[in-house]
Parts: sequence; C-alpha cells; structure tokens
Amino acid sequence: FRSNPYCYKGIPRLKTGNELLKVSLKLEKSLHE
Repeated sequence: FRSNPYCYKGIPRLKTGNELLKVSLKLEKSLHE
C-alpha cells in the first residue's frame, strides 16, 4: 500500500474533503441561527 502513489494521494484529499464538510456544516448552522 505504501508504494502505491494513488493510495498516498487519496489520503490528503479525503482529509480536506472532511474538513470542507465540517466547515459547510458550521456555515449552515450559523445561517440558521
């Protein structure tokens, strides 16, 4: 798995996607308040 470049590239992309999801959820909450 470590020698696979695609697997390594996929990890940061997943992390940023998760962060974006959190931010969008926070924005939604602040808009509703």
